Amino acid sequence: DYVMVYSGVPQNKRATRGVAILVSNKWKNKIISYSYINERIVTCKLKIERETLSIIGVYAPEEGKKDDTKIFYDDLQNELNKVNKTDHVIVCGDLNARVGNQAITGTIGTFGENHINNNGQQLRQFATYNGLKVTNTFFRKKDIHKYTWGARGLRSLIDYVIVNNKLKNQVQDVRVHRGSDVGSDHYLVVATITLLAKWRKFNQKRLIASEVYKVYLLQEESIKELYQLRLQEHLMKVPTAQNVEEEWDNIKESINRAAYEAVGRKKKIRKKKGLKIWNKEIETAIIEKRKAYHIFLQKKTEEAKERYKQKRNDAKQIIREAHKKSWERFISNIEHD
Repeated sequence: DYVMVYSGVPQNKRATRGVAILVSNKWKNKIISYSYINERIVTCKLKIERETLSIIGVYAPEEGKKDDTKIFYDDLQNELNKVNKTDHVIVCGDLNARVGNQAITGTIGTFGENHINNNGQQLRQFATYNGLKVTNTFFRKKDIHKYTWGARGLRSLIDYVIVNNKLKNQVQDVRVHRGSDVGSDHYLVVATITLLAKWRKFNQKRLIASEVYKVYLLQEESIKELYQLRLQEHLMKVPTAQNVEEEWDNIKESINRAAYEAVGRKKKIRKKKGLKIWNKEIETAIIEKRKAYHIFLQKKTEEAKERYKQKRNDAKQIIREAHKKSWERFISNIEHD
């Protein structure tokens, strides 16, 4: 369902850092470029009609690492300088910064948390210098929908969605979704951003449904034999080609004709979202995992936490096994064909 642009540490190192951007499949054809800057910064640029959307995914150093933080913001400034002034820009991720609720007009709102740390001061300066808006701080929310991190009885607002002036009026809401199980002590932060009307103008020609051959019918022996017979007949009628390109065109035409006569075509239907391996066992495991996660959010006890971890591991194991069996069936079908 998504295309992932990821940048992290080498495989032989412990994964202490890493950042990724997920782009929905329906937007993947709009990706025009992406860059792996380092294990803390990754960028992705999308072309939407005549507009360009630049997304910068970030993972800032923890509080107290002054040298690393300086390098991080230097690198981030470098990437922001490369962005065209006409681009719509989103900077998002774990900034490990607590920016407080002391307002800076157009940059910091009054609905953040009370505390400011050194990383927060850095982010406030960076956002002010670049004319960016830290959107989380502009929406009044209950604490459970505001704080983005929580562990060991502590909580803070350190994950942000930050936009430039081109998008500042398009952000309709930013809130935390605690019920979304993301397997982390950070909670899912969702920003609702409306697209400009001109971004929605799609060429009607792009909406024409494509046709594909009904290849699944070849699993029936009689249809398979019919296809082979038709292909052989068409190949025998092919005249001698003068070059490789002409010969390939003739073979391709024969394959298409044989396929059309044997199995026919159908309009391509958008695939239903979800795993192809989905079954009742996976569904039950996912439901149990979600129940355990919600209980953990309510009770915050070690027992509830361990139960959630166990249910999460059980679900992962069941899905891995289903993937393995699906792959084995696929290989087996190829071998028999």
